[in-house]
Amino acid sequence: MKKVSDYIVKYNNVLGINLDILLAAIGIIGSLGVTYVSNWSRRIDDHRFLAKYSGADIEAGTFSGNSSSENWQLDRVIRNSSGETVWRSYVIPVKFRHSFSEPPQILTNLTWIDATNKANVRFLIAIQHIEKDGCDIVLRSWGDSEIYVAEGSWIAIQSSPK
Repeated sequence: MKKVSDYIVKYNNVLGINLDILLAAIGIIGSLGVTYVSNWSRRIDDHRFLAKYSGADIEAGTFSGNSSSENWQLDRVIRNSSGETVWRSYVIPVKFRHSFSEPPQILTNLTWIDATNKANVRFLIAIQHIEKDGCDIVLRSWGDSEIYVAEGSWIAIQSSPK
């Protein structure tokens, strides 16, 4: 089995991007492990992938929220005046370290969730207000779900024009 470093050396020149940064960002998502990264690396041979991400500008980070966070409402059931449960949201503003030339595509991944075992886990991650310099990651829950902790990671990718 090849090591991740073998792929980095082989594909750095082909993609025209610093692939070790890309692989590190992918490693952030879900703590994937070498086997998954090895399988993912095979996708690099797909020419559509090469065409789309050659010279890509990439940035990655993590997000988290919990019941101690200000404005966290995911740990309680909220009902409207009719007695129906309502959606609860927690917004995490993300500021990129550098501005992209246009709003990037953003991928997110949930790495940890702590919820009550007394109800179904209903949870959604949404990305809103995507701009050149940042976005909002919105954690949502509904029904009788109670979420106490949610953590994850994100990758912002923008392809450079050829």
